[in-house]
Amino acid sequence: MVGLLNKLYFGKIQFVIVEKIYFKVKSRKIVDSFFRQCISHTTVNNIHAEIVKRDTQKKGGRPSKLTAINKRGLVRAIISGKANTATQLVKELKDSTKIEISADMALKEGSTP
Repeated sequence: MVGLLNKLYFGKIQFVIVEKIYFKVKSRKIVDSFFRQCISHTTVNNIHAEIVKRDTQKKGGRPSKLTAINKRGLVRAIISGKANTATQLVKELKDSTKIEISADMALKEGSTP
């Protein structure tokens, strides 16, 4: 029972540490805010490393054919009036970058940032 309570208590502390890390509070200040508990600078750094690792991990699945630059180019072509339809977008993209995509994909990829 005591072990479970310790885990729950540390879970609450860990949640507070994660919240402070997201608000860009320095790790030494986080440690100082827990002056009565036995939270070390190393513990805060380990939690921070886990967050960074989790946030930077790549998601699975097939990579997109279009990069962010290509997507911005599609939007720019529509705004400037070079392309009015998805077919014109596909032709513009093929001429400028040699990437072949369908008209449906141009609409889908062009609408997501």
